[in-house]
Amino acid sequence: MIMDLVQAGRLKLDIPIKTYLTDLPGTYDKITVRHLLSHQSGIREYKVPDEAFSTIHYATSRDALKAFVNDALLFEPGTKTAYTTFGFTVLGAIAEAITGKSFQSSSEDFFRRYEINGIGIDDSLAIVQKRVRGYRVDTNGAVTNARAYDGSNKYPAGGFTASAKDFLGFMIAVESGRVLKDDILRQTWTRQKTSDGMQSPFGLGWGVSERDGRKMVGFNGLQPSTTTSVRYFPDEGAGVALFCNAEVTDSEANQSFSKLLDDLVGAILAPK
Repeated sequence: MIMDLVQAGRLKLDIPIKTYLTDLPGTYDKITVRHLLSHQSGIREYKVPDEAFSTIHYATSRDALKAFVNDALLFEPGTKTAYTTFGFTVLGAIAEAITGKSFQSSSEDFFRRYEINGIGIDDSLAIVQKRVRGYRVDTNGAVTNARAYDGSNKYPAGGFTASAKDFLGFMIAVESGRVLKDDILRQTWTRQKTSDGMQSPFGLGWGVSERDGRKMVGFNGLQPSTTTSVRYFPDEGAGVALFCNAEVTDSEANQSFSKLLDDLVGAILAPK
């Protein structure tokens, strides 16, 4: 959705984000949308577990900023790469400033406009059809019910519901040009560089790498009650979405998840 706003000319990648959110603190003066999308902003990640398991319901991403916006940056924007969920919360707030709607509402508009079905906001206060219960697999392999949490502090970094099939449908829609034009998509799936020329593992909102000499885009996701991985190969027009309704902290379970993902990717890339 963020790159859709860029495509529409409503959002610029390389101007200060305070152009859109004028009341941000002075520490944000040099941060751009590109920095946010490529995890080069210096905005911190979760400080304590309770931030990951927040039960506070924020009506908007703008409201969620108050949890971290006054904290010091970890580094000068553009000089390093460090994953941050909260950087994407800022992107959600920027989208709200541009559209005049909550991120939840504008994301619904986005999926409706491009006829992308089966993906929606994981709203803890709403009745979501077919939403499954989440679990936790601890370091001893024991399975327990996941702690209750509210995902509204992490939109648009996470907090969506989808089946693996529906998410792959979204990937295919993006890759086919239905959503982003070729030049915008090429920018989105190009690895970014820091100010000293160091190549990052991130494009603009996506992880970007290679496997067996083939370009691979996707992400890994771990949040309360959920473990996910997506690997998509644009040149092959094929990919894998592996979703598990359990927060996997046990090393053996993690290895099993990773092995299954690797086997599925291997099957896609195997000679025919």
